[in-house]
Amino acid sequence: MDGELEAIGVETTDRVVVKLRPVLPQNFLIDPVATSIEDALGVAIDEFVPLHQVQQDIEKGIYFDVDIETASMDYDLEPDQELSAYPDDKVRLTKYYGLIPRELYEEALKEDEEDEIVELTEKEEGTGSKYIEAVVVIANGGQLLKIEENPYMMQDRPVVAFPWDVVPSRFWGRGVCEKGYNSQKALDTELRARIDALALTIHPMMAIDASRLPRGMKPEIRPGKMLLTNGNPAEILQPFKFGGLDQTSFAQTSTLQNMVQQATGAIDTAGVPGAINGEGTAAGISMGLGAIIKRHKRTLINFQELFLLPLVTKTAWRYMQFNPEVYPVKDYKFCPSSSLGIIAREYEVTQLVQLLQTMSPESPMYPMLIESL
Repeated sequence: MDGELEAIGVETTDRVVVKLRPVLPQNFLIDPVATSIEDALGVAIDEFVPLHQVQQDIEKGIYFDVDIETASMDYDLEPDQELSAYPDDKVRLTKYYGLIPRELYEEALKEDEEDEIVELTEKEEGTGSKYIEAVVVIANGGQLLKIEENPYMMQDRPVVAFPWDVVPSRFWGRGVCEKGYNSQKALDTELRARIDALALTIHPMMAIDASRLPRGMKPEIRPGKMLLTNGNPAEILQPFKFGGLDQTSFAQTSTLQNMVQQATGAIDTAGVPGAINGEGTAAGISMGLGAIIKRHKRTLINFQELFLLPLVTKTAWRYMQFNPEVYPVKDYKFCPSSSLGIIAREYEVTQLVQLLQTMSPESPMYPMLIESL
């Protein structure tokens, strides 16, 4: 059976997709006195990007047509500062979202198009604002690639961030590593001191009467070596030992490890009874898990209120602005609904098992509890 391949043209349309791109803390810049992204004068993302991406954006007309060169080295901006950095074919790109002085904005546009700036000043002459919300992209710290008024419908900044633990008047808050920093330093010191003591206690040593050794003999110990002495070896040679390791230091490392787990909230359920009250009773586990779940819930609320909800809201705004046929413009209010964490779920199962022990299998509630388990 003979056949013929026929090319069928299909009309393609651009699809709007909103993606979340993580940013390292050392690449994120914010107003030092700001407590949130919306209250700051502006935020910037300063990082290295491939050279060909910038050149392609220039060809598409997204950026101004300027000559782009490779950036100089800056180890503070590298993602992994322990590895060797490669300076070839990368550009230092600084994306700024925030307020800029209006005169600087108009001066930058004058260099590009004279007619456009006249219409802009006439349109916004009545506002009287000294600042304008804009998006600015700078390459290598000095080349202006893009400057335009905030193009988004709600005049918001496309950046979301949240702290693990809220600290008043501090944008960065308190991180998990910061909580366990002091406990971890003490644990490292304890273990390092124990390892250093192992070098003196684990290897055998020999105490020798130097006045009764042959002249020129090397006082070293190795397997199969013959030791020459001027007299009875039992009186001249004696095994020497510094002593054993103090077992108290090993017990302290376990205590410090519990302190690290308590500070970071990484306590496993097996270590809860001993870490909280030293007893494995049901009441002790309940009190211990209550404090842990409370802290986890507080962190979860921070994540929802400061990261998840703003992210979903900004994403909805973008879809409503750039794809209104599929996503009609409406005033939505999003409410998150999170599931129980693994510790809270285990705690709930424990409570249900205890309820099962209080009733007989003939009870009508017994099958319901079994089903919930």
